[in-house]
Amino acid sequence: MNDSKFSFVQKIRNKIRIDKNTIIEIYENVKVVRSSIIIKGVNNKLIIHKNTKIFASNLEIIVP
Repeated sequence: MNDSKFSFVQKIRNKIRIDKNTIIEIYENVKVVRSSIIIKGVNNKLIIHKNTKIFASNLEIIVP
C-alpha cells in the first residue's frame, strides 16, 4: 500500500485535544497510529521530529 495517496489527516486517525496558544509541530515521515494526544494548559509546545513512530499510545501533558 502506498501511504502517499492519503492526506495528513487521513494518516493520523487519532484524537488530539489542546488548550489555548498551544503549538504542535509535526515534521516529515511521522506516523501516529491509534493514539491520543491531550495537552492541558496554555502556551505549550509539542514537537514531533521526523521519522518518529507513535503507535497505540496516550500522551497527556498537563501544565497548571
